[in-house]
Amino acid sequence: MEVMPVRHRPRGVTILGILAVLSGIAGLLAGGLLLAAAIVVGTIAQPLKEYLNSLGYSQLAPLVTTSNVAMILAILGSLSFLVGLFWLAEGFGALRGKGWAWTVGIIIFVLSIINSIIQVALGSYPSITGLIISLGIIYYLFRPGVRAYFGKTLEVQAGSEAGSSLLGPVVVESIGGPYFVERVPIRLSKEPRLKLAGGDENNEAASY
Repeated sequence: MEVMPVRHRPRGVTILGILAVLSGIAGLLAGGLLLAAAIVVGTIAQPLKEYLNSLGYSQLAPLVTTSNVAMILAILGSLSFLVGLFWLAEGFGALRGKGWAWTVGIIIFVLSIINSIIQVALGSYPSITGLIISLGIIYYLFRPGVRAYFGKTLEVQAGSEAGSSLLGPVVVESIGGPYFVERVPIRLSKEPRLKLAGGDENNEAASY
């Protein structure tokens, strides 16, 4: 009989997912503002130079490199927009229990740990705080209940290699909450037979 998995999102995953979504929204807003600023700066470059010339500050006109500023703002805005989209996808993926969101999260925090270690080695000791936070989040993501929510449970096998394969339920307890029920292969041996008290040795083995 097929048992449908019942998943309940751990509270910590909810918090991390919401923070990721908020970061994504902030990135999108920042990217939009930077792109808008790039457009505005680019359109006022020539009028600003003409205005300075009309006031007699012709020597300042060559210093007004608004086109370069606009290009830099456009690049920063595009990067911020892309980062915002990334965190938005990561946040919704985590809230929906997508396995790829767990994998991406592990990669992100591993890179964050490496960066924090480098920063501390270079003398930036406040980076220790970020290092501790990243280590704590990775430890949390590897908790059994969290891994089960993202579908990262390990397969369980029992019995001898010569046995047949059946699908049976396994129960994994989530952190402070209900259970996750999943189907995993169980190996059943064909060789052992049960010897009942007072009976002969040819009794059939108990079946599931």
